[in-house]
Amino acid sequence: MKITYIIIIVTFISALIEKFSKKPVSERRWIFRSLKLENVTIVLLGLLLIFQLWDSRNTSAKEEKNENQSEETYKKVITTHEKINEAHILIEKVIQNINTEIQFTKEEFDLIGNLNKDMRGVRTSIEKNLKEYNNLNSQYEKQINIEKEKIHNAKPDLRVTNPKSIIDTISFSFQFTFSNYGNRNADSIKYYSAMIFIDSTLNIKKIGLVKTNISEHNVLSIPGDKDFEFYINSPDISKKEVKSYYLGFLLVKYCYKDDMTGILHEPELKVFKCLSFEKNNIQFGQNIESEVVSRIKQFLYFNNRNYHDIFFYK
Repeated sequence: MKITYIIIIVTFISALIEKFSKKPVSERRWIFRSLKLENVTIVLLGLLLIFQLWDSRNTSAKEEKNENQSEETYKKVITTHEKINEAHILIEKVIQNINTEIQFTKEEFDLIGNLNKDMRGVRTSIEKNLKEYNNLNSQYEKQINIEKEKIHNAKPDLRVTNPKSIIDTISFSFQFTFSNYGNRNADSIKYYSAMIFIDSTLNIKKIGLVKTNISEHNVLSIPGDKDFEFYINSPDISKKEVKSYYLGFLLVKYCYKDDMTGILHEPELKVFKCLSFEKNNIQFGQNIESEVVSRIKQFLYFNNRNYHDIFFYK
């Protein structure tokens, strides 16, 4: 309640008391019979003072409370404002960083774009060079294959040629030649040869001495010239002795090395048939039946294991 309203009420009550206090005591009613003006005034002023003190206290408390609340609110506002400023500064930094990153990313994109252009150019150049390389490599491989074929075709090709009988008045022997039909030297030639004698009942009766160059110290080498012939002559056998035989089979086993590549060549066993021991310069036949070769192999296995190993295992 405002102090103005209180003063009006107190004034009104004072006027009312003043009016009643002028009447005689007998005319007064209720509490006004014994009421005196000065007492009432003192009481009212006391009440007014008490009320004023109470109101002042409440007002001070309210003002203090409001002031505290205002101060807290102000502090909160200040704190909030500071936080907002800090947040604003942080946001500006973030935005600045984002702008920097965007600019950096843009520059990187530009660099990547330029790099992609350069890479496309390099890729085109590489593809062109690769195509040229493949073309050259293909031509090179073709040339290498041609050269390999030339080297292969020029390899030594040592053959047994002209196997025949050599007969004089007292002895029989055989002769054959080595001829190189290739273009390179046939080097380190090793050979074995022997005659198998068969009687009229087609049974093997005798094995001639083996002719070989293994025990010789010189290395046999034949150039790549088919017109060049190297003659091999067998040991002599008594002409009288061979008249008792019906057929003969010449066995020739040999090997040689390619003088250029060092590759060792080992042709299959060569078998030739001698149809007569009485006529001179009779050419031996070829294309011997496999059954005959198997019989010779079996005979050597049981009767001369050393010859068997020479002609059929080496």
